[in-house]
Amino acid sequence: MNSLITLSQTKNNLIKALRAIPPKTVQLLDENQSSFESIDLIPAVEEDIEQLNNFWEFLENYYHLKVIALVGMVNAGKSALGNYLLQREESEVFQEAPIRETSDAQEAKLDENTVIFDLPGLGSVLSDEDDEVVKGILNRANLLLIVLDCNYPIPKHLYEFLKSDQVIKNEALQKIIIVINKIDCLSDLPDHIQQKQIKKYIDFLYFGNKLMNFSGIDNLFDYEIPVVNFSVFQARKRDNYSQEKQLRQEINKALSSNSNDMLYRAGYQLYQLVGKYSPLATNYAVLREKQNYSYQEIETVLNSMNEGMQRLVGQEVENLASRIRRIRERCFNELNTYATTSAERFWQGEHFQRKKNSSSSCKDRYKKEISNEFINFTRNLQSSISFIAQNLLGRSFIVSLPDSESIRSALEKSIYEIWDAFDDYFFLDKERNAFDYSLKQSDQEMNKASDEISNWVSEFVQDFNNTLEVKCQELTLFQKYGFFKEQADSLEQFFEEFMSIDLVQSILSNRSDSSH
Repeated sequence: MNSLITLSQTKNNLIKALRAIPPKTVQLLDENQSSFESIDLIPAVEEDIEQLNNFWEFLENYYHLKVIALVGMVNAGKSALGNYLLQREESEVFQEAPIRETSDAQEAKLDENTVIFDLPGLGSVLSDEDDEVVKGILNRANLLLIVLDCNYPIPKHLYEFLKSDQVIKNEALQKIIIVINKIDCLSDLPDHIQQKQIKKYIDFLYFGNKLMNFSGIDNLFDYEIPVVNFSVFQARKRDNYSQEKQLRQEINKALSSNSNDMLYRAGYQLYQLVGKYSPLATNYAVLREKQNYSYQEIETVLNSMNEGMQRLVGQEVENLASRIRRIRERCFNELNTYATTSAERFWQGEHFQRKKNSSSSCKDRYKKEISNEFINFTRNLQSSISFIAQNLLGRSFIVSLPDSESIRSALEKSIYEIWDAFDDYFFLDKERNAFDYSLKQSDQEMNKASDEISNWVSEFVQDFNNTLEVKCQELTLFQKYGFFKEQADSLEQFFEEFMSIDLVQSILSNRSDSSH
């Protein structure tokens, strides 16, 4: 029972993982992992969970029993065969009728250790309902008795069932016996003709017919399927005891060699389901890998842009500081040429006034020059950064400029204070300390301008980055990254739950070992 507990825990963990699958996700379309398509797995997930829970309910109810399932088309003689195996009369347990009236599976105990299910006949008027019932039982049985009517070749509908995953192709997990029923229909033929007809039927069943586009059942299974010729009609008349003996011997042989009852098939169901959803875990890993790769590409592009911008901004700021320093030095030197003598200051004649006017003109000219220098700096910076950004983002990218009025005011004031120093000393005849005080004020205004320039540059860079972040969303590279991240994020919980399952780790470990 410990094995059942372990399998049940695995089942619960697997269901937990499946319930974490998002409503919409994507799957890989090619081996190169270059294209995806959108899929909705929820209907399939809900169906798989329901089937797994139903299987487990069946497992718990029939844990110690071996299960035989009678499978075949309508009127192939399944129910009649079941009644005969139960040693009951016609329709005493299983209803024998040419047309199926309900879609319920009927069951009865063959002995204390074995239960036999009479499944709905395939191809009836209730075909869809019948098919669902048959699918629900097929993979739970230790033994499938496939009942065929010797008057008809194997129908395509039944053949498709045998090909499907509902029928386990592994001999250790499920056995199959094919019963060719109603051979009494050949009783009017000579024995050698009967045998020839039966052999022809079996060869067609095994190896198919290319002209009919039927490949046979021989390539569907990993073992040879035993075939028993039988007639319920003759058996009930005791006309052919050897047929019954052969059939019961094959049944006993199949059940004894498949003695691990339900546990192996429970493990097989889990294994199949893990295999079915493993590609989704692979999808997650591929999406994360592509997300990380896209992120690295984005980082490379942005780092390159930022490095270029930082170099450009740094160089422009350094050039601006150098040019402003030279402007102030030239202003100082030129104002110094308008020095006055004590006599000129006393008489304040025409020569004095000319110097004073020249000094004032010098002030206005350098105030305008230093202000324009900063304006040119901002425009050059805007133009250069826009060029860098537009190479990546296109011409729609616009780099905005923060307000700079206070900076220009401080720069102009630094020029004014230099002029004021000379004006006080040369024209107003003030003491030297007034001159020094005004120069100190000029330096303070310059320091204020420098601080505001730094703040302005920081705001400019921040505005640029904000705009860049918005505009980047329009780029294919960023859209790819966003797509991969969104899809991977939606699968992350499923992946973590799925990969935490011991069975999944065991499968991955076995695959890894086999690859070395």
